[in-house]
Amino acid sequence: LGSSRFGSREVAALGWAVARNRNIRKLYLENSDIGSCGLRFFSEAIYDTEIAIEARNKAKLVRDLTAPEIEEELRPRGCSLELLNLSKNSFQITQPADCLALERLVALTPTIVELNLSCCNLGVPAGEALGKGLRNHPTLTSLNLSRNRLEEYGVKKLCKGLHENSVLKNLDLARNSMSGRGASGVAQLLSNTNCGIETLSLYGNFIGIEGARFIATSLEKNSTLTDLDIGLNRMRPKGVNAIANALKKNSTMKVLRLKQNFINDKAAMELGEVLVEQSSVTRLCLAGNQIKDAILNTIVASLKDCKVPVTVDVANLLEVTQRSRLQKTVYCTPLPQDITSNALKKMFYDGGCGAIVNVSILKHSERDSFKKACYAFVEFAEEDSVQLALDIGSEGKAKVGNSIFNVIQAQGERSKSKAKPRR
Repeated sequence: LGSSRFGSREVAALGWAVARNRNIRKLYLENSDIGSCGLRFFSEAIYDTEIAIEARNKAKLVRDLTAPEIEEELRPRGCSLELLNLSKNSFQITQPADCLALERLVALTPTIVELNLSCCNLGVPAGEALGKGLRNHPTLTSLNLSRNRLEEYGVKKLCKGLHENSVLKNLDLARNSMSGRGASGVAQLLSNTNCGIETLSLYGNFIGIEGARFIATSLEKNSTLTDLDIGLNRMRPKGVNAIANALKKNSTMKVLRLKQNFINDKAAMELGEVLVEQSSVTRLCLAGNQIKDAILNTIVASLKDCKVPVTVDVANLLEVTQRSRLQKTVYCTPLPQDITSNALKKMFYDGGCGAIVNVSILKHSERDSFKKACYAFVEFAEEDSVQLALDIGSEGKAKVGNSIFNVIQAQGERSKSKAKPRR
C-alpha cells in the first residue's frame, strides 16, 4: 500500500481492518502522506484510547450506552502485525495525544518484529514516546529511525527506554544530528549489560572526536555489537585512534565502517596495526578518507595476510587503479539496484566492445532512488574496447532495461552521454 496517499478517514478504516483481520502480518505504508493525525487515528482504531475507555466505563454506571458507544465497545482491538513500514511519512509528532498514540502503537503490539520509521520528521517528543513504548518490548528486533530529527535529547530519551530492552538487535539512527553529546546516550546504552544490539548505524551524525570517544569507551564494555557504522562523523585521527584502542579490548566486533571521517595516513596505519593483532573484525570500510593509495595498498595487503583475514572495501578499487588496468577500464553510473554483471556484459557485447575480463558492481553510499543505487567498473581485455564503450555512452545507448547510465573512462575522461548525470 506504499505511496497510496491516504486521508485520515481511510487510515482509520485501515486500522479497523487490521484489528479485525489477524492474518495481516506485514503492512507497508511508506510514502503515504499519513501525517501525525493519520498516525493517531490508525493507532486509536487498533487499540482505542484510555480516555475513551474510561468515558464508557463511567457512562455505564449512570446510563445505558448509546449505539455508537456499544459499537466502539464491541469493536475488535489489537493486531498481529510483525512488520510495519511507515517510512517517508511526515508525522511531526509534538502533541501529547500524538505521542501517546505512537507509544501505544508500539507497546501494545506484542507481535511486531520490524518497525521502519525512517524519513518521518520525528523529533524529540517522538524519541521519548518510542523509548517508553519499547521498554521491555517482547518481540521487536529491528528499528529503523534514520533520517529523522531526534537530535541530542531525542536520542537520549530513546536510549533511556531501551535500557530496559534486551530483545532489540538492529538499530539504525543514521542522520539524526545527534552530535557528540547525543552519542553519549548511545554509549551508555551499549555499556548496559542488558543491551542486546548487534547492528548499529550512527552514519552521518557528525559526532566528532567527543562522540567517538564516548562510543570507544562503550566498546570496551560491550559484548554483543558485531556491526558498527560510524561513517561521516568527522571523527578525525584522534577519534579513530580512540576506536582503534577500544578494539583491543573488544572480541565481538565483526564489521567496522569508518567511511568519510577525515582519517589520515598515520591514523589508518595505526588502525591497521591493531586489526592485524585482533581476531574478531573481518571487514573494514575506509572509503572517502584522506589516505594515500600506497598506504591503503599496504593496509589491504597486511590485513589480507593476517591470522584472521580482514577484507577492506576499497580493495577492488585499488586493483582497478593500477595504471595497466585503468587503461582498459570504464566506470558506469548510475545503475539500478538490481543490476547484474551479465546484464552489463551483454550490453557491451551487443555494442561490439569485445571481451570483458571483470565486472565489479558496488553500491553508492547514498542513493537518490532504486534506479540510482549502484555503480560498476568494467574491465576489458583490450584497450581499444574502452573507446568503443565510451562511444556507446556518448550516443546515449548505454542502457540496461529502462535505465540509461554514464560511461566514464577510469582515467577520468567522461563520455558526453545524453543521460542526466547523477547528482
